[in-house]
Amino acid sequence: MRIVDTVQGPFRVWAVDQVGAVLSGGAFWDWPIQPAIDRAAARQPEGWALDLGAAFGWFTVYLAKRFARVLAVEAHPDTVRELLLPNLEAHGLTNVEVKQLVATDRSGPYVLAPAAWHGWPLHADLDQQPNASSFAFVRYPAGGEADGNLMVYGHKVDDFVPAEAEVAVIKVDVQGCDLRALVGLEQTVARCRPTIAFEIEGGPSGWHGDSEADYFRWFAERGYRVETLPGSNYVGEPEERT
Repeated sequence: MRIVDTVQGPFRVWAVDQVGAVLSGGAFWDWPIQPAIDRAAARQPEGWALDLGAAFGWFTVYLAKRFARVLAVEAHPDTVRELLLPNLEAHGLTNVEVKQLVATDRSGPYVLAPAAWHGWPLHADLDQQPNASSFAFVRYPAGGEADGNLMVYGHKVDDFVPAEAEVAVIKVDVQGCDLRALVGLEQTVARCRPTIAFEIEGGPSGWHGDSEADYFRWFAERGYRVETLPGSNYVGEPEERT
């Protein structure tokens, strides 16, 4: 673990994680979705924000300084314990609730996808992992090579959003499980019509049975317009707002 100085202040990150290297150079990680978040905050600062795939808390901190409440979901227990919670404390944030689980649409056990699927080695010591912010979890069992890897429980995030919560924005970056996470939030999406920032990662999405067309179909069926941004980033806005 190391501490890097960023445009948002100091953050604890894993020692060789590529995200920490980018942030230490003064960049804003996943900058294409920042304007959509800012628009949602200007429109509804009293609302809730959901950060699915919170990792070490880069967007969790950003959201918590702009919205009344944040629900942050991160799957990897070491990242939650060693980075996310300490970063929230260091930034003096008390309006964040953290859930350590896989955001998905089906309850049950999930495991790290095999190294062969990721395309790079998996290290138990995350300080040795250059891609520690890019772990993908898949439904168990995922094949013999995945058996015995870290197991994490998956759950619908809908079950953790209070009925009275007015959700203004959902940021989703869960390494191919983005559509599954959104299906697990259908009640919240239908009730609140939030801005949704998400990613489509072709290979990992296929591990969950989803294609790019499935993503666009899901948004269209719910009356959302999707804007394509640089990288693999997208933002969905309700048609009535555009």
